[in-house]
Amino acid sequence: INKEGRTQESIAVSQEISLDDLEGLKRFISEQMKVGAKPGDTLIVYTIGHGGGDGSLMRLGQRGKLMYALAAAAEENDQEVFWWQLSCHAAAELPKISDLNEAQQNLFSMVASSTAHELSYFTTQGKQMEITFSALAEKDPAIDPDKDNIITAGELRQFMISKFGQKRGSLVYAKSDDEPIFGFYGLFNQIP
Repeated sequence: INKEGRTQESIAVSQEISLDDLEGLKRFISEQMKVGAKPGDTLIVYTIGHGGGDGSLMRLGQRGKLMYALAAAAEENDQEVFWWQLSCHAAAELPKISDLNEAQQNLFSMVASSTAHELSYFTTQGKQMEITFSALAEKDPAIDPDKDNIITAGELRQFMISKFGQKRGSLVYAKSDDEPIFGFYGLFNQIP
């Protein structure tokens, strides 16, 4: 992907870009959200690429602007979006979840591969994703201790701490620990 959406070419974006410049990417993500979507789905967006301590992401500009674009697509489609980000300095210059509007706060969450001051390596996340998503698929009580088929940010955080250490758990971002990230909760959000 790049700021216009899907691409096959490899180009670097070095200049500052505005949120408007990510409109093509937001539109592409929004289109993907509609493919086979059902109530209760969570769209997982996984990005991997070079990142800087100044908040920049290769080919995309500032990661904060990408976060806003993902949250806007989530709101537009009323669909949960979980951004798993792999880049060096992955937490650098991220806006707070509380900076999003209320609807976006309820629909957007993320996990970063590293703190703002650390490097991340491309081989680190695959195994963590395999363990996490296998636990979801197997309905492992380690990730869903109350067995309600809803994985909250707090449950994901505790799972990541138990499997990968305290630092990984501190890199889960959501509105609150009670915020549902995975599971069939969409119908409850639609009840007036």
